Amino acid sequence: MSLASGGLKQFAGKRILLLQGPVGPFFKRLSKKLLQIGATIHKINFNAGDWTFFPDADLNYRQSLEEWPDEFRRIVIELKIDFIFLFGDCRPVHRRVIPIAEELGVRIGVFEEGYVRPHYVTFEEFGVNANSRADFLKGIHSGNDLYIPTPVNFKSTFYLMAIQAFIYFSALNIGWPIFHRYKHHRRSDFFEVYCWIRSIYRKLYYKFKERKIEKRSVIENDGNYFLVPLQNYSDSQISVHSDWKNIGEFIKYVINSFAQHAPPETSIIFKHHPMDRGHRDYSKLILRLAKRENISDRVIYIHDLSLPNLLNHTRGVVLINSSIGISALMRNIPMKVMGRAFYDKDGLCFSQPLDHFWQSSDVFKPDKKFVHSFINNLIYETQINGSFYNEIFNIDIT
Repeated sequence: MSLASGGLKQFAGKRILLLQGPVGPFFKRLSKKLLQIGATIHKINFNAGDWTFFPDADLNYRQSLEEWPDEFRRIVIELKIDFIFLFGDCRPVHRRVIPIAEELGVRIGVFEEGYVRPHYVTFEEFGVNANSRADFLKGIHSGNDLYIPTPVNFKSTFYLMAIQAFIYFSALNIGWPIFHRYKHHRRSDFFEVYCWIRSIYRKLYYKFKERKIEKRSVIENDGNYFLVPLQNYSDSQISVHSDWKNIGEFIKYVINSFAQHAPPETSIIFKHHPMDRGHRDYSKLILRLAKRENISDRVIYIHDLSLPNLLNHTRGVVLINSSIGISALMRNIPMKVMGRAFYDKDGLCFSQPLDHFWQSSDVFKPDKKFVHSFINNLIYETQINGSFYNEIFNIDIT
């Protein structure tokens, strides 16, 4: 039984060490639930943002990243830790110690944003995304289908997440003199605080600006456009789980391939990542590349149109390794993966080069039965119905 499907009771009486969690009070709330069932909780903070949301942690680690593995080993052995919980297996403070935990026989529970969104979060043993070790093909051809309950629906948590991120990064910077040896996995100075403020403004701005685009570019263009969902510029999905230097290089490659090989009646829509809204804007780059390829009238760049609506009308999806790939599979949409993703398998995704995808998207279709079983296995093995940022905190794994 997986960590996600095993329920909270599997941790009763266990000694659990919490490392870094998502921005906000998620780990604090989770620790209270674990204490209620008799688990022993220990927490380590690495910066003042961590401290703000978990001020009574056992240790505020202020040494260097190079000294951290030895300190981690000492802590795990002395406290006789059974489980380690963390958010994001590619963060520097996590990557360096996961092999040590495995060497010591300590089980690792990795939280991440949901593979199936918006009503799930990911909780997986060992690693997530391309580091996943789960066998999502297990029993698929046996004819025994898993029962997956209808999830509780959650409203958008963007504004709440933005506020929590603002508080977290403000505290991180104000408290830097105390945790001055800490190295964050992404840019974390006051510019990051400014970006989260700007993201709120841009969300409102683009919602107004793009209000008339949907009908003209999506509905009226039904089945004649390809969707390219972009990813967060600092995402480990790019830096660790792909061979792309950055999002710009990916955009350049896709536009060039589309211009040379896509049917002339088709267009392409690039969708900006919502969590990257305040950090990057690729409008000038896309406009310049489209002009160079003489396809300006076939290239669209949007920020805040409805993703389900975009998927429902698209001809095919091209992405690096985004969780949007799962949403595309659930709709049986032809898809080409350009990075390393656990769902990039024969029968689910297009396996030939991108240049061939544009012409083959109306021929290749995912195997519906295969997709259904794969998604059910994925949810059962790794997904919890809940939210990291919602005040209601309905991530009930009891």
